[in-house]
Amino acid sequence: MKSKLPQVIKIIVFLSFGLCACSPGLIAGTKIHNTDDNNDIYNIVTTVLKALEEQDSETILGFVSSRYFENMGTPNPDDDYGYHELKETILPASIKATKEFYLSFEIHDIVASQNQAYADIRYRSRARIETPSGASMWDSHKEFNRIEFIKTDNRWEISAGL
Repeated sequence: MKSKLPQVIKIIVFLSFGLCACSPGLIAGTKIHNTDDNNDIYNIVTTVLKALEEQDSETILGFVSSRYFENMGTPNPDDDYGYHELKETILPASIKATKEFYLSFEIHDIVASQNQAYADIRYRSRARIETPSGASMWDSHKEFNRIEFIKTDNRWEISAGL
């Protein structure tokens, strides 16, 4: 009498390969699932972070929602700002003060659900900044950050986290 166990194992192996073949895979070089939304957000994050390094405010603002709001992670409303302040004050002042800027980053996770999403990144930055007195100093950061997104008219836009 022949055992049916090897045939059962073959069926299980075949089904598991079939299920794996149906999964979307990963975005190259990451552990992030390659879905349309994740891919769109990944491309936005990489474009915006490169534009930050190049101090290209036009490109950055092209991906920022008019509903952008930043509370700086504090309960104090005095340091909160929105899209208008980002565009008119914060971004121009930062770019004017920054004489050299180097940035490296890794995108660790992207989570998208309906019309909201976020991307978790770890970045390292080094900048030579000119102070109001005219002195020059180097500033460096190594941090974890979450960039938040909203979907408007079928397009992902940054709503917080720059």
